[in-house]
Amino acid sequence: MLGHSGEEHALELVRVDKPPENEKERLKIIRTMHAHAQFCWSGDNTLPAAEHAIKSIASEDADEAIVLILSDANLRRYGIQPEELGTILTSDNRVQAHVIFIGSLGDEANSLLRRLPAGHAHVCMDVASLPQIMQQIFASSLIQSS
Repeated sequence: MLGHSGEEHALELVRVDKPPENEKERLKIIRTMHAHAQFCWSGDNTLPAAEHAIKSIASEDADEAIVLILSDANLRRYGIQPEELGTILTSDNRVQAHVIFIGSLGDEANSLLRRLPAGHAHVCMDVASLPQIMQQIFASSLIQSS
């Protein structure tokens, strides 16, 4: 599991070969995420992070390759055009890439949703619905790979 911020495009949070084994290790990951978000430089690495994630997973030998990008939908502030993100999300047909916009300034998330490739963008205005959105993504990926 990788994170991205204004400072990093591939901050390693969890290694594939070393998932957290207990609550204490999971809490440590959450604390790392919180500390990084609190102290990193302002900016946005959504595009390099998405590109890195897609290329990395595409190079792996896997039955299914799914990339989930969580974003605050604040792309306009950093001059990122939705079409740029859409091109990256659909750049490798071996990878099912999705962006989930958590929260929104005004109607920005819904505006982005309309400008991104259908089925690759999702809006989550209440984090309680995030597991359900992720479940829908995973379920649809099973249908597409069949």
